[in-house]
Amino acid sequence: MLESILSGLGSISSIVGLIIYFKSKDATWTIKALLIVITLLTASSSMLAYKNYVYSSAEQVKLRADESLQARKDKAIQEAKLLIEALPSYVNLYDPGGNEGIIYSGITFLEKHQSLFPLSYNLIKDGAVYDIEEAKKDRDSSSYNNILKNSAESMLKVISGLAGPKKYS
Repeated sequence: MLESILSGLGSISSIVGLIIYFKSKDATWTIKALLIVITLLTASSSMLAYKNYVYSSAEQVKLRADESLQARKDKAIQEAKLLIEALPSYVNLYDPGGNEGIIYSGITFLEKHQSLFPLSYNLIKDGAVYDIEEAKKDRDSSSYNNILKNSAESMLKVISGLAGPKKYS
């Protein structure tokens, strides 16, 4: 920014010097032409400095946005790791309520981070809601438990995938 200001001041002083020199009586055409060239070069360098400043400012804004996106992704990964630790490590066929809880926890997580994972959120939410609705059509059958178990296992795998690989110590 300082370069742009100094270049602008230099351009203005060149133009003022050119006007003053043109009014003097002992100015030759060679010197006048040389002053015009100097003034044009100063003005063009000022313009280039300003364009460079604008371009670099836009690049910095884009860089900050990229850093912000990465920070949001890192936060989502940490939250996925915490969620995986809080959920049971296996799905029990005979615990349909627990399985629904796993499913709803996963949907809630994905909904919270929908801007980062929009396609995943929509696909998984639609599939999980469909599974739950299908399972509830016949609560007394074994398919009820199997559908919820399969959906809960899928949700655990999705959240585990987002959390990244486990680090064994």
